[in-house]
Amino acid sequence: MVDKATLVEAIISDLIAAQTRTLEDLTKNDPFGLPRLLPAGNGETIQIDKAIDDNITKLASILKAEKPELVKNVREEEWRSWLRSAIGLLLMNVKTSDPVSTSAASVLAGLNVEITSLIAGLGQSEFAFGTTFLDVRDLPTFNIGPVTFETREKWLDRKLTDGGISETMHRRIARAWGGAKLRPRRKNVDNIRERDILDILGNTCFVCSVKLDGLSGEASREFALSAARLGLTCVAMLWEQSAKALSGMNLRIDQGMRKERMLRFVPSKIILQGSRMIGRPSGPSISASDLNKTLAREANFFSAAGEVLAYFVSSDGGVARPELMNALMQSLLWFHEGCRERNDLLAVVDFAASLDALGGGKKARAILEVIEARLGAKGADSIYPGGPTLKVVVDTIYSDGRSRAIHGTSDKIGHDWTRMRSHAEALARHSLFASLSWAGATPQARDPELLKK
Repeated sequence: MVDKATLVEAIISDLIAAQTRTLEDLTKNDPFGLPRLLPAGNGETIQIDKAIDDNITKLASILKAEKPELVKNVREEEWRSWLRSAIGLLLMNVKTSDPVSTSAASVLAGLNVEITSLIAGLGQSEFAFGTTFLDVRDLPTFNIGPVTFETREKWLDRKLTDGGISETMHRRIARAWGGAKLRPRRKNVDNIRERDILDILGNTCFVCSVKLDGLSGEASREFALSAARLGLTCVAMLWEQSAKALSGMNLRIDQGMRKERMLRFVPSKIILQGSRMIGRPSGPSISASDLNKTLAREANFFSAAGEVLAYFVSSDGGVARPELMNALMQSLLWFHEGCRERNDLLAVVDFAASLDALGGGKKARAILEVIEARLGAKGADSIYPGGPTLKVVVDTIYSDGRSRAIHGTSDKIGHDWTRMRSHAEALARHSLFASLSWAGATPQARDPELLKK
């Protein structure tokens, strides 16, 4: 593998040679087809060819690999884009009269300084998303780890208090929510900021906020979105039919309630047009007092769920119980996917994966151990009077549902999986809920194997 010093030397040598080449030479045999430009600050650019660009990409990979703490913090394309800008500034200062090795050492030293500065600058951020959430008046503000749910009015007041918006913005946005038409402000940037808030939150009554630290712009955006969605899933787990509850709890940027329309052609008959509603306008209805009671009653569940989400968005995984949180986090991710999935068989696969994560990936037997330990059920018990045993259902979910489907050996594609989906969701929901509640009530537990005991 080529080392970074050799790569930088090659970049400098090729750059010097490129100064005597024509535009046609630089783009010859390049599938990109256009001149490749390297940002060099103050609006200036350096014209490069594919070989130089490819070496910069290789250098970016090497430099990131030297900083394992950045594996999660910065996305690959974002890192490459940043490195192209950083090295462009440094290459502008290279003197063709200096030995290439000397210039390469200087460029690498400069990049190390820039990387140190970049890491130090990965600070705190907060994202806000409009959400339909629950059907509840006077929602009490509450947190699930780094995720906060509150009314948009309380959110607006909080952003005024913490300096996120000015008093003028606070007053004008509140007026707009009250139905007033706003006059443009003198500074266009103020108009843009206000319009962004009004557009992003829309007519949703609630705001889901996510606080992060130590992540780059693109990485923090991805984690904030996922954490917000998982936070909604945690709340939906309070209801037996979590998928149904979650269908009305959507971030504004996601698809909410909508009409699905289609055309149907029947031989010798007129065209039939059909439609159906997908999703719900909001989550389940609940009073503020009942929600407070539920939050208090399920304090252990929400405590552990908060730990899981904190682990999920952490830049370094430095939480008290990383192994246990990792297992619970993966189970929650798959449960969320199962709730959102439209295809019944694929939903069974997702719920089976959620159960498998709790069992440590040790197949149906371990899943049954988790269910028996956390729910007190027995494999020989019928899941309902006259119905199949728990063991039979687990085996069907894991073997016929998950394993054969993902390995391409299922002979039941297209069969009706509706009932098995219901069983899989119920088992996954009860097992994950009980596991989170147990983790919240047992703060000393760190080993995910304890979920089976």
